[in-house]
Amino acid sequence: HGHEDHLGALPYFLQKYQLPIYATDFTQGLIGLKTKEFGFKDLDIRDLHCKEPVQIGDINITPLFINHSIMDAVALHIQAHDLNILHCTDFKIDRNAPNGDCIDLESFKKLGDAGLDLLMSDSTNSMSPGHTDSETLVAENLLKLFKTIKGRIVVCLFSSNTYRQQSLIDCARATGRKIALTGRSSKEYFEVAKERGKLNLKDVEVYDVEDLKDFEDHEVLVLTTGSQAEPRSVLSRISQEMFKPFRIKEGDTLIMSSRYIPGNEGRIEGMLNRISQLGAKIIDRPSLGPIHASGHAKQDELKELVRITKPHYFLPIHGVHRALVKHKELAVAEGVDSNNCLIALDGETIELTHDHFKAVDQVEINHQFISENSQLMINHDAVRRRNKLAWNGVVVVSTVYDHEHSEFKNNLQISSEGLFGGQTEADILAELKQKLESLLKNQADKNLVDLKKIVKIETRRFYKSNFLIKPEVVVIIHEI
Repeated sequence: HGHEDHLGALPYFLQKYQLPIYATDFTQGLIGLKTKEFGFKDLDIRDLHCKEPVQIGDINITPLFINHSIMDAVALHIQAHDLNILHCTDFKIDRNAPNGDCIDLESFKKLGDAGLDLLMSDSTNSMSPGHTDSETLVAENLLKLFKTIKGRIVVCLFSSNTYRQQSLIDCARATGRKIALTGRSSKEYFEVAKERGKLNLKDVEVYDVEDLKDFEDHEVLVLTTGSQAEPRSVLSRISQEMFKPFRIKEGDTLIMSSRYIPGNEGRIEGMLNRISQLGAKIIDRPSLGPIHASGHAKQDELKELVRITKPHYFLPIHGVHRALVKHKELAVAEGVDSNNCLIALDGETIELTHDHFKAVDQVEINHQFISENSQLMINHDAVRRRNKLAWNGVVVVSTVYDHEHSEFKNNLQISSEGLFGGQTEADILAELKQKLESLLKNQADKNLVDLKKIVKIETRRFYKSNFLIKPEVVVIIHEI
């Protein structure tokens, strides 16, 4: 499907390997957006339709429709070497999905009845009991909420959730509101869905956010992104009154139709507090019921999938290690032999036959970092040094060594960034300068490599012993 964690690396892959790409309709549109940024043209993109097999060499792959928080998501039935595998990526079971687009459980059951060798299943919510809420229920609750609000409405949602965008379009239609979208990603997903006929915009007008000033407050609906309070997101900028096209005012209502991703809670609360101070009412957990639904199956759905498909082998995927372990426990409880379940780590090579299912090799893998603005690769060591600079600052020591007379000139200079600042910093640097000048007087006979090491060690020791920090130290010795 078209989520960033599934296709975000595609442009970098295509720089090395020019291969055909199979994708469903909506995902193709998102691939076009992603690869256009990198200047790709004439890519070999081939249609992928549910229940229509694709033959690649001696491997047969059939996509099967699943519910998720993005349109056109599919699982893959893979047939190879007389083996049947079901790769069920991020999914949930929504029997009341919008437009009747329900997961293809009938095909899954047929696979189970015919004999499924391996099930690979999404583990994201395996530690959450119960059943994931339906997107239709969310749509109903949002409409109930809209009918109670008189002023302007701002809804924050994940930009890729085009089902939610459609629900909000329907709410706007039912309550006579005009829509404006803010945020680049929100607009891009919206335009792709619109171009490919995925959205019903009948009797709904979409405006630039600047034009909403021409309408009464009860006619305004703004869709925005930034649910995790990302520093450069639109909602974060709105909270700091740094987004000129739209300012929060008394009487506005912000609806958080999203979830808090663990680790972001403090930043999100700070953003919401700022918006509250600007006069908006904030709704994130209304008493009428859920206004956000996960795209990932919870325990009841995960167990149902195992019961339906009756796999001989089981491999939990897509989740932290604890979630993988819990998912294995759920599968065993539904009848899968514990010895036929595998917890695989990133980089492990798995071998599957009718007789065994095991890890046979380990491929060395590392995180790959991308510069957001230039799209260039950044190696792991550079990222580590950036983090170190951010936490501990940097001290630069510069001096001149007279090689002919084997002495240092009296011009030691020290500067720093990201430490204390102001007069405090000036006093600290003056003290450090005295120490280093005294040190260098007795080290003039050393070679330059050793001298740099000595200065670096002494500088770091000075900061650690006095201030319990270890800044990055750069030593420059000019030789004359």
